[in-house]
Amino acid sequence: MESTTFSIAENSANGAEVGSVLATGGESVVYSITSGNTNNVFMVDVDTGIITISDQSLLNYDITPTYTLTLKAETTESSWYWPITPDYDTTTVVVNLTEVNEAPVFSSSSYSFSIAENSSTSSSVGSVSATDPDVGQTISYQILSGNTDNVFAISSTSGAITVANSSLLNYDTHSSYSLVVEASDNGETPLSTTASVTVNISEYRSSGGGGGGSPKKKKVETVLANTVCRRGEKFSTITGLPCTSFALSINSGPMATSQTSRHSACFITLTLRQGNREDQVKCLQTKLDIISDGIFGPITKASVINFQKAHLLVPDGIVGPITRGEMNKI
Repeated sequence: MESTTFSIAENSANGAEVGSVLATGGESVVYSITSGNTNNVFMVDVDTGIITISDQSLLNYDITPTYTLTLKAETTESSWYWPITPDYDTTTVVVNLTEVNEAPVFSSSSYSFSIAENSSTSSSVGSVSATDPDVGQTISYQILSGNTDNVFAISSTSGAITVANSSLLNYDTHSSYSLVVEASDNGETPLSTTASVTVNISEYRSSGGGGGGSPKKKKVETVLANTVCRRGEKFSTITGLPCTSFALSINSGPMATSQTSRHSACFITLTLRQGNREDQVKCLQTKLDIISDGIFGPITKASVINFQKAHLLVPDGIVGPITRGEMNKI
C-alpha cells in the first residue's frame, strides 16, 4: 500500500469519511490502525479500509493540526490441508486538519449584579468574560439590548460593566435592567455569542439625623380633597427650605417624601376644594411639617407665618379671612 495524505475540517462530524486505503493481491484482507491514532479519534472499517471520524470532540486544529497514522492490511486466507502464514502490509496515512473559526464561549450563560441607586458615574457594576477556542484570537464586547438610555457602559476589551450616567439610576422607576451582552472574535469570518446580564438597583436609604427620617419615597400622608377653602383657590404651604422633598399629585392625594432627613422641607401648591367645616388647613400644615417639635418648629416658624400673612392664609394657625368667609357660607 502506498502512503497517502488526507485533509478534513476540524469541525467535521462523527462518522465523516476521511479517506480510504486499498490493499491488493489477497483474496481476503482486514484493515486496522496500529499507531498514531491518539485517543482513538479515528477508526477504519476492517473490511473496506475506509477511515472515518470516531470522536469529533477531539479534533482541534490549535492542539493537534496533523495526525500520522500507520495502517495495516492483513490477509486472512486459510486452508484445511496445509497451513498458510498470514501476509500483511503497512502504510502511512497523514491526516491534516483545516482550521475553522469557532465562536467565543462565555464563562456563564447568565450573570447577575447589584448596585446602589446612589452609585456614581464610572462605578463598577460587574464583569463578564468569554474565551475563544481558537488560539491568538481577540474578543470584543458590547451591549446589544436592555441598556435603556445608555445608563451602563461595557469595556470592549475587558468586559467590565460600569455606570455611564448615574443620574438615571432610580430604584422607584427602574429597579432592574436586563441586558444582552455580546462577545465577538476577530476571525476571518467573525463569530459571536451572547449572555444575559441582570443588574438589580438597590434602594438607597440615608441614615438621617436626629432620630432618623422617612425612607425615600415613603408615603407620608394622604391630603384630603375636602379641605375648607374657596373653590379653585391655591393654597401654599412652606416649611422653611427650598426643596423637592414631596411629590404631590394635585387633588388626587398621594404624597411621598423623596428625601430622608427629618429637616427636609418643601414648597407645595395645590388646589383645595370647599368641603366640611373642619380644621383641615391646620391638619395639612401638621402633616407636611416633618420637624419633630410640631407645626411651628424653630426652623420653619418664621417662614410659615410670613407666608401665611402675605397670602391671607390662617395667620392664627387655624383660619384666615379668606377661608373664614367661605366657612360662614356653609
